[in-house]
Amino acid sequence: MNIEEEIEKYEKEIKALGLTKGLNLNSKQTAQVIGVATSTIEKWRVEGTGIEYVAVPCFGKKKMARCLYPIRNIAKWMVLNQIKTA
Repeated sequence: MNIEEEIEKYEKEIKALGLTKGLNLNSKQTAQVIGVATSTIEKWRVEGTGIEYVAVPCFGKKKMARCLYPIRNIAKWMVLNQIKTA
């Protein structure tokens, strides 16, 4: 199985969890999928070492952007961070 096929497999598995009807997950949902704490996802984002995300600007009183993680990026991250044993 090549990398693209593995990414597609993970995408299907993530979508099957039914966490969202769209293409993106929030930090909490992303943490659930990969099995880490939400704070870990946020730490990775700040450090620039985690999963690629989309920052959706918020207007009005709330000035922080909303961070969304495309399911495809989560699947790709999972594939590229696998450690395969013999």
